[in-house]
Amino acid sequence: MSESSLNIPLEVLDAYYPSGTANQAMIPGGEVNLTFLVTNAESKKTILQRLSPVYDYRVGEDYEIVAAHLKDRGWEMATALKTRDGLAYLTDSSGHLWRSSSYIESEPGREMEGNLEAGTALGGLLGTLHRDLISLDYQPKFSRPATHDTNHQADRLEVLLPKIPDSSNRELAAEMITLSREGEIASEPSQVIHADPRIGNTLFRDGKPFTFIDWDGYKRANPLVDVGDMLQSTAGEVITKGAGGCSVEQLYPMLAAYYAEAKPKTDRQTFMEQALAAGRIIALNLGMRHLIDSVEDQYFVWDNDRFRSRLEFNLFCAQRQQQVHRALTL
Repeated sequence: MSESSLNIPLEVLDAYYPSGTANQAMIPGGEVNLTFLVTNAESKKTILQRLSPVYDYRVGEDYEIVAAHLKDRGWEMATALKTRDGLAYLTDSSGHLWRSSSYIESEPGREMEGNLEAGTALGGLLGTLHRDLISLDYQPKFSRPATHDTNHQADRLEVLLPKIPDSSNRELAAEMITLSREGEIASEPSQVIHADPRIGNTLFRDGKPFTFIDWDGYKRANPLVDVGDMLQSTAGEVITKGAGGCSVEQLYPMLAAYYAEAKPKTDRQTFMEQALAAGRIIALNLGMRHLIDSVEDQYFVWDNDRFRSRLEFNLFCAQRQQQVHRALTL
């Protein structure tokens, strides 16, 4: 069932907010962690999250490293808050892991999803992020296994293929498996990347994104993974919220903005082609993950104001990723 009406356990509130709270509101948009905006008794806003079981406390240790590095370079980064017993992470009696962090006054990026002008600004921000992170010599302690390993996802989906509901979705799954075997992301030197740089994971001021949030998946990897992820998410948002499809031409300004800030060593045209290819691979990867979850029914959080079940949500997202793949194909 949906978790959009979840209540925060009293033991969690008592640990992080011993003086009480004035307000608690769930923040929509997250597909993995459940996130709340909590105002404490002193009217101070904070962020409280219940983490997905795929994470553990090491994501916090990793975040402190990247946050310190970026703060030194002028970025605004949220600060981890502790319980009254001095713990950064708390496991409740049901086994769920919780954390709290400072709130950065801003407009949430999710309100700009599907806005191509904001997408262009996102491209520039990601380019700046990659330029600032290239000097961070750190190997994260936590790693989500095989999330961006497209061959691994294809292998998993192939096993589950007979269980995919409806013949049309099985055909979609087979198509995604085949296409994923035919392409790959161009090789680039690894560096620390965000690993989910969609516009919903940015914060805005005065109509411009200025920082990234939701760093749980960050890793050392090919920076084209981030660029491809940015492309697939933006194209998907345009397709979902716009009055039509999405074209490569609409996304070129985003890539140009990234190129200008990141200054990759490849020439501009080669970079554009590599970025689009990466976007197609990421779209297939995510589409296959949603099809896998349509059988396993355990990973993605869904919004019951829009969907009747996680199954309906997963199938919708997989079909949208098929549209994204086509939109990113020259």
